[in-house]
Amino acid sequence: MTTLTSQKHGCSRTSLNLRRLHDAGIKTTLIAPSVQLVFTALPSAMAMYAYGSALTESRRSAQNKASQRNEMFEKLERLQERATKLQKDFDSLQDFADDLTRRFERHATYLSAEAVRMDLFRSILDQRLSDKDREVLCHYIGYFLYYVLVRIGEELPQYRTVKSYRRLRSQEDRDPALKTLRCRITEDLGIEEIVFEELLHFYKDYCQPEYFSVFHLGDERKEAVLQAVRAKVQEPCLAQGLARVVTVVHENYTFDQ
Repeated sequence: MTTLTSQKHGCSRTSLNLRRLHDAGIKTTLIAPSVQLVFTALPSAMAMYAYGSALTESRRSAQNKASQRNEMFEKLERLQERATKLQKDFDSLQDFADDLTRRFERHATYLSAEAVRMDLFRSILDQRLSDKDREVLCHYIGYFLYYVLVRIGEELPQYRTVKSYRRLRSQEDRDPALKTLRCRITEDLGIEEIVFEELLHFYKDYCQPEYFSVFHLGDERKEAVLQAVRAKVQEPCLAQGLARVVTVVHENYTFDQ
């Protein structure tokens, strides 16, 4: 009885509201009570939909953050790997620099000692050898080195085009067979390796062919040159080498005629 009364009162209120709208000139359509129930349930459904959307968006945001976090960790790992590699490269460069420094120190020590030796050597020679003496001896050494190059070219044809002993010396560092042959030739000519090195020092320090006049071996007597070497060159090793060079050149002078 209570339910029917409530429905009756509800219908009366609905009719009253419709009549008021009709009196105001607004067209209305009567909505059944069952449809009113649907409209009543709409807010709840919309709320559920909004909640579901918010939940989905929250999950998507969490997934994005997790993905970004993973990418950040991967990037950090790559940076760490690169830093490790760079550290290894730096250590290698440091080792190379240390090795280079040690080599430079040894080389600098050698150059310093060599400079002192050459200063002493020059002071002795300058006191005894005249410019003319040095010029004559440089020509003899030049002819001797040329003769050695000719002998090398006869046995190793690939070096026939080499006309400069400086170039030949650079080739010796790369070709052990060439150096072995050169040592054998100079020793066959009566000049040991240590004597040969002294001759090269003298040649590099004093011999500048662009300043020399035209030189003919016939202008100098062999015995006169040998006497000058014995009298004016005090360093025994160099004196021995110069004397032997003079003899070899006079014995083989025809190769340059």
